[in-house]
Amino acid sequence: MLSYKIDNNLLGQWQKEMYLPRFLSAPAKKKQKQIDWRREKVFDLTSQGYSQAEISKILDIPKANISRDISFLKKLSQEFVFDLAKDLGFYYKGCIYTMD
Repeated sequence: MLSYKIDNNLLGQWQKEMYLPRFLSAPAKKKQKQIDWRREKVFDLTSQGYSQAEISKILDIPKANISRDISFLKKLSQEFVFDLAKDLGFYYKGCIYTMD
């Protein structure tokens, strides 16, 4: 099973490019780190089979935040799979050309 920590490098790089412009203040970067920590915990607990209500109680965070985090993680994983599919198509095409 893939861990959020394994994909965290990809996520971290993506966030640096998309979400954490260099001009962000220190408090904004600190808040983003807190959100990243929370999403990592939500991912871990979800993968262990906990429901959103249980995660909300464990982390003492509103259910709406848990729901948003899960939606974000689903979107991120869909983008990852889509990018992977594009890359595989490119490599497949390259293999076909080398066989000719």
